[in-house]
Amino acid sequence: MKQKIVIVPDPILRQKSKPVAVIDKKILALIADMKDTMDSKGAGISAPQIGKSLRMCVVKSRAKKEMIVFINPEITYR
Repeated sequence: MKQKIVIVPDPILRQKSKPVAVIDKKILALIADMKDTMDSKGAGISAPQIGKSLRMCVVKSRAKKEMIVFINPEITYR
């Protein structure tokens, strides 16, 4: 289901997100909602952008024309 996108200055966008502990039906439903919410022009969306303080995002792949889900991503090189 398409969700409302949270915009600045909502404080959830500045909070440290919680890691996803278990991939259950709620998380799978959230992933489906994130995919539905992303419009055709968007490159990706994170859970905090729809009001959920969780470490996950969905990114559109240009090469494969599909959406890739990242759960608990970490920056390993900067």
